[in-house]
Amino acid sequence: SHFAAPKGTLTISTQATSPAGAGLGGSSALSISLVCALALWFQSDKHSISDLDPQWVISLAQDTESRVLWGPAGLQDYYGAFFGGLQNLQWLPASHLRTPYSKTLTQELSQRITLFYSGQSRNSGINNWKLYQSVIAKDPKALKRFSGIVDATQSLHEALLGADWNKVGKAIQKEWDIRTGLAKSITTAPIAKAMKQAGPGSSYKICGAGGGGCFFVYHPSGDAKRKAKLIQNLTQMGMRHLPFQPVHEGAS
Repeated sequence: SHFAAPKGTLTISTQATSPAGAGLGGSSALSISLVCALALWFQSDKHSISDLDPQWVISLAQDTESRVLWGPAGLQDYYGAFFGGLQNLQWLPASHLRTPYSKTLTQELSQRITLFYSGQSRNSGINNWKLYQSVIAKDPKALKRFSGIVDATQSLHEALLGADWNKVGKAIQKEWDIRTGLAKSITTAPIAKAMKQAGPGSSYKICGAGGGGCFFVYHPSGDAKRKAKLIQNLTQMGMRHLPFQPVHEGAS
């Protein structure tokens, strides 16, 4: 209902290789794609993605999702879907600042990450809503943990800028250790068991809100033999390895 009357018949089909409920932002990518496609279809003065205002696309996707879910929706996945690549986001009053990391850094980071699907879909809204309520209620334990996550995130940003791969791993692990204390449902027994196979020097984290879905293992060296052994061990435990490559461009 947001757009003007259609020019004619419109058929939309979608396809996703990411598992449902994986925590990889697939639904946000789909939302951004649909908003861009509809804008180009209905607005005669828009001829390509470059004609669209990124903030308008992201805001419309967020508001539409909030209306469908009848609750608040996050923003970070929309930025990844629209712009692609690896980026630093700062949530500022009245505006948000996006700073992309270099393609070289993004590629080097991806070579140190091994992604797995646990086989268990998760509902991000359950964990997110509980945590949202705890912050609104000013739960001191929750506020302290969220403050710790912010600190870990800042540490990760600084480590990435310096390409300090050991510090990158420490920041990832610090964030995960804090996050698992937010709620018992953040992790699952099978995922926790699989993470123990990561080996010394590795760090790990569930993707998205937790409760299932995907998780990744990070190792500073990106050693191929070590990754192959990890994949073999976790596959035997019922985890599914998901090969991936960073996408440096988003909506197009």
